[in-house]
Amino acid sequence: TVDASDTDQATGFAINPNDGGADDLLIKNNELGYAETGALRLISNSNVTVEGNTISSTLGASSTGGIGIAVDGGDNISITENTISDASNAGIQASTDDSSGRGDSLSNLDISLNSITDNPYGVVVGKFGDTSITSVTINQNNLQNNTENGVLTVGGITKVDATNNWWGNSDVSSGS
Repeated sequence: TVDASDTDQATGFAINPNDGGADDLLIKNNELGYAETGALRLISNSNVTVEGNTISSTLGASSTGGIGIAVDGGDNISITENTISDASNAGIQASTDDSSGRGDSLSNLDISLNSITDNPYGVVVGKFGDTSITSVTINQNNLQNNTENGVLTVGGITKVDATNNWWGNSDVSSGS
């Protein structure tokens, strides 16, 4: 279990190639509590699988944690079979750039078979100014009870495949 509530760090668990991080990673079967900018944060990583993890404010970390999984750039990232709930912002945030400018593109992101519930936003793709996001699929997830949107695209991102998800009702246009 990783609990970032008693630290001064904004991120619970970050993998950054600029700070000794690595590519070709498997992050599996962990329990993570929230931190300000992400319980798990991937910065410009490639060939990463995030599988079978539980991320929740009920794990003892700060209940004000903003994001479950933050993806700031990268390529060939699979986020599958995770349970992500109770964020104060988004279950998953995927963009091309964090505030330091390290992540310059994001491609081949697959978000599937997850339970992403009880957040304001289930999945947010993009930030204002993002222009280099390609091939994002968000399929076969449970996206119910996210109070604002199940999937939100920001900054002109329009090509996201968010089909075959469970939104909590049969009216998929509701996005909640």
